Amino acid sequence: MKNVILLGIGIFLLSIAQEGALGADYLGADSVLKQVAEKADAAVPALSEANTTAKLKRDLKEFRETNANLAPEEAAKRWLELADRFGRLTQEQLAENSDSGESEEEDLSFQTIVSALPPPQVWEALAKALEERPQEANAAGFRTLLLRLTAHWLTRDSAGQETDVAAIEALSQKVKDPMREYIKQCSLAVKTLLLQGSDDGEAILKNLNHTLDLFKAMTPNQYSGMGSRPLEVPDLVSLVGEKKASVFLRAALRTDRLQISITEGDETRKLARKLALGMIADLKVPQWSLAQSLDATVLYEAMVKRFPQNDESNDRFGSGDQQETAQIYYLLGLLASHRTKDAVSVASKLGTKAGISLPSEALAALERAGLTLVLTDFFHDLLAANPDLPFWSEYVELAAKAGGTDKMVALAEASAARKGLSEKQRREIQKYLRQAYLAADKVDAGIDLLRKEIASAAAGKPDDEDGNNPVDDSGLQLARLGALLARPELIDEGIRAAHASINLNTSPRNQDSRRNALNNLAEVLLELDRGTEAEAALTESLAIIVPEQANRPSNPASRQASLIHLMALYYRANRPADVMALLDHAPQWGAKDMAEIYKENVTINRNEEYVGYIAAASLAAVGREPEAHKTIDALLEQEGGYDPAYQLMIKLEPDAASARLDALFARDKYEERPLIWKAKLLFDEGKFEEAETVAKQAIAIDPSDGEQGPGRRMRIYAVLADIREARGDGKEATFLRGVVTAIRHSEDADRFYQAGLISRAVKMYEEALTHFSDAYCIQSRLALRLVELGDMAGAEEHYRRAYELMPDSFGRVESHCFGCERAFEGERAQSIAEKVFTQLAAQRPEKPQVHYLLGYLRNEQDRYREALPEFRQAVKLDPEYLNAWKQLAEVGKKVRLPGADRDLIQLSMLKLDPLGRHTSFDAENITDLRAAWTALEVAAKAKAPQPKELYPLPASTEALAKVEKAHAPSLGRHTQFFRTHRQQDDISPGHMIAQHSFIQGLSSFFSFGEMTFSE
Repeated sequence: MKNVILLGIGIFLLSIAQEGALGADYLGADSVLKQVAEKADAAVPALSEANTTAKLKRDLKEFRETNANLAPEEAAKRWLELADRFGRLTQEQLAENSDSGESEEEDLSFQTIVSALPPPQVWEALAKALEERPQEANAAGFRTLLLRLTAHWLTRDSAGQETDVAAIEALSQKVKDPMREYIKQCSLAVKTLLLQGSDDGEAILKNLNHTLDLFKAMTPNQYSGMGSRPLEVPDLVSLVGEKKASVFLRAALRTDRLQISITEGDETRKLARKLALGMIADLKVPQWSLAQSLDATVLYEAMVKRFPQNDESNDRFGSGDQQETAQIYYLLGLLASHRTKDAVSVASKLGTKAGISLPSEALAALERAGLTLVLTDFFHDLLAANPDLPFWSEYVELAAKAGGTDKMVALAEASAARKGLSEKQRREIQKYLRQAYLAADKVDAGIDLLRKEIASAAAGKPDDEDGNNPVDDSGLQLARLGALLARPELIDEGIRAAHASINLNTSPRNQDSRRNALNNLAEVLLELDRGTEAEAALTESLAIIVPEQANRPSNPASRQASLIHLMALYYRANRPADVMALLDHAPQWGAKDMAEIYKENVTINRNEEYVGYIAAASLAAVGREPEAHKTIDALLEQEGGYDPAYQLMIKLEPDAASARLDALFARDKYEERPLIWKAKLLFDEGKFEEAETVAKQAIAIDPSDGEQGPGRRMRIYAVLADIREARGDGKEATFLRGVVTAIRHSEDADRFYQAGLISRAVKMYEEALTHFSDAYCIQSRLALRLVELGDMAGAEEHYRRAYELMPDSFGRVESHCFGCERAFEGERAQSIAEKVFTQLAAQRPEKPQVHYLLGYLRNEQDRYREALPEFRQAVKLDPEYLNAWKQLAEVGKKVRLPGADRDLIQLSMLKLDPLGRHTSFDAENITDLRAAWTALEVAAKAKAPQPKELYPLPASTEALAKVEKAHAPSLGRHTQFFRTHRQQDDISPGHMIAQHSFIQGLSSFFSFGEMTFSE
């Protein structure tokens, strides 16, 4: 604890010394903007004409806003007119509209048209209108069939769907080559799309067999024309059972030129691997995708023997990349089988390929299997034989976990000392050696190497003829280490190095990178409270002129980031007038009103700070309280977990605060922040008993509070401590304050761990436990760190204690803090969890969290079918257990669930979490689109509307008007380059339909261009 206190004092005194040495006077916002204006961007070149699609976009937008007021027949008619207009666009017009970098709502596509779909009460009228259209043997007729199929899909009219598919097949016979085969493929594709969410396993199997027959009948040229796409196979074992799945898979594996891809279902993947191995002599092509598993070592070897091929012949099967991925899994599978010698040979060959990387999930699986030491020894021996292989990153991390840092350091030292190394080789080895030193707590040695990296970057030759050097971040790393270690000289040295690196970047083509580097530097300076230096860096950043790209002005996002950093700086320096000057006088916001940017944020000291909050606090400080109220209310409606906004709202509206907090909680019962601040409000009013009731209600929602950043997590325990002390329970108050102290110490330990100081971080976690040993998160993190250091025995007790504490530490929306999401990683950890949770299930069967944890463990063990009943029991015991519903949805990605179950899961989550803050609605897992549409409409009513106006940005508005005028009439295509992109937070029912894979699949056929038909 003493070290942490000294660290804080050291940084505080250092910041005072720095401000004193550099002068405490800021330039101020107006002076900064004046300097920036003197280096204003050159005139923006005019863009080419791109107005072709603008009217259709405007009409779509108007239709979205008015279709609910139209009679069904009229709404259907108008939507079809819009779809027909889109269908008549030429490929050139579509190309003009595309590549804009915006969302699907901005770019015209078939999905954009569907996103404007009228509500379900119109769908029958829509289907009828399409059924009454004459069958034309032309491109318009083909598009009509696709629209009719869409209407029958929406209305779940299976007979209509069959008629539509038959009509498409008949139409294909009238199409002249080369489009005939394309339309045939379309009819087959739409069948597959129609069946993708079906529970009719027999129909799905029949369609797959039909697809297989088509593949068999194809000529090599026809197959090549399809792009040699694999045949996608769903979870057949779940759909039709292992016996029928086997028959189909055997036939598919015997088909010439055909590669298969198992899109879902671990059981089906395992069956396919088993069959492929058993019939290896009958395979027509290598099935490398099946060999991409740690369990496929023997299959990989059999396929290599069956299909001997070199790198030049990979394209014969169109599978070069697939084989390389399979080879990586083969390498790791050899290690899992303890075939180290063979693994060395494979790794040596793989290491010569550019861009090779090992899949993190496969490495994690080996670690969970208890093979961390095996992996560590393997990489050590491999790199000892050839230090130039690209596996140092994996080795350094594994060695730190396994407690092999001394051996790792010795190898890295020897490798770096070799003679004849190129400068690039030496830099790479020294980087990994530096990581090794820091992990092993050889801090000074690590810092010495970091200094060498800085010197090497400074002395390096420019990367191109324009004098451009990539911005090196070693200086900022040194500064951050200096802050952690309370060593001011390292901070100064690192900041100087960061400046030097930025100044090396002189290429006019790379000024966006320079601006981002200055913003990063300013962020570090802000964390160090070196405000005047941060102001200077941001002034330089804003003044950078980024050359315009051809036919397109530059994007304002990086300049906006500079302004937000500057806002945060002036707010922290208690200069509200300067914040207001930025809003009023800065032309670089890329927005006309703060309503467009109030949710933008900047990270300072690992916490997000929002533009809306900084603006509201500054507005209040300069006496403009009505605008401050409006802004902070808007922010609270959208960002319910942001503590500073609650604090400011209570300050601004003390009399109305209680009712406002109640209203916010009523809209999101899984967000505990309104309850935390109400408990604090009641405590300040002396209503201690009421305050305690509310505080305990907040804790029950999410006891771990892991989604909050440092300094804000576990806030409710500090409030409850004050309440208990006021009620005369000093002992419990001391205990609760120990909880908060432990969490703060663990947050400091997180910083050390993330900086690579792993050994020191472990000691800090241990010290945190002395303040609160009943924190599952600290117990589990300490266990993980001990495992990483190779102390398996020491980790066991901490794992056991963490698992015992979990049921009472998890609420309905438990949130994991840093590292705790890996609490079940490793065979030993899972074995302990198995014993603890099984025993708890027997002792406390009525506790939903116990079943949830058992299901969570089964998931981690890849035992998905066994996880299902546990999660189902959890939601049966507590239907409002939101995270259990979420886990059911995740299991559904591994085991195919019936459509009714998928609908129930998705609609339950939407009903419980209409704001979508804690879950994500998945249209792909919905079969009843009417119910989904209705549920989304109900959810929309719970959401506060996005504000259209909060506070005008006059200088930015004027700048935008000038740019928009200069670029007219191209505004429709390029608006996003003048104004910042406002992310769409709410998914409308129309967008839900448009995002469905069925619509995505049809979209590729809808905009194919013209085709020629026979008479």
